[in-house]
Amino acid sequence: MERTIHCRLCEHQIFSFEEGTVCGLTHRKPDFQRVCNKIEFGETFKEKITEANVAYKEVTQNKTKVYRFFTTHILLGIGVLIAIYFGMDYLMGFWDQIHGKAILVYAFPFVFLGFAFKYFMEATKALAAYKNELKKALYKKNQVDTIAELYHKPYTIDITFEEEPNGDLTPNINLEIKDIR
Repeated sequence: MERTIHCRLCEHQIFSFEEGTVCGLTHRKPDFQRVCNKIEFGETFKEKITEANVAYKEVTQNKTKVYRFFTTHILLGIGVLIAIYFGMDYLMGFWDQIHGKAILVYAFPFVFLGFAFKYFMEATKALAAYKNELKKALYKKNQVDTIAELYHKPYTIDITFEEEPNGDLTPNINLEIKDIR
């Protein structure tokens, strides 16, 4: 784990354009081995815990919606493919009736194939985006949890979401951290 992660949760952290994250006490990059003896947890620590846990909770709450979207679009794509299969029988009969004069008749399966492809792409794109967001949120949460465990600062957090009239979700957060007020 990067040492600067410890600093990003500490009240002493400062940012230098030349060096990046540095300790506000030593004005240098962190050089401790496992833990920093001078680390001070406060509002920054609370903010980072809250950010990481709210982001994780938001992503996990969308799981059912994303999988429902994925399933629906895959089924729609399969339905279009089935319609193309059975529609070809009809088109072949129609082709025989017009004696091959309307060449556009054969364009219809390709148009519908495009719809099926679109449904499959939307489904996989939504699922990939969800998994990517979940991976990022879980990574941030694990970083904060690891630091909290390393410095013996267990916390409990209760997050509920309240829906605003415009449809936005506002998190209600109850965070308790051992030995931090």
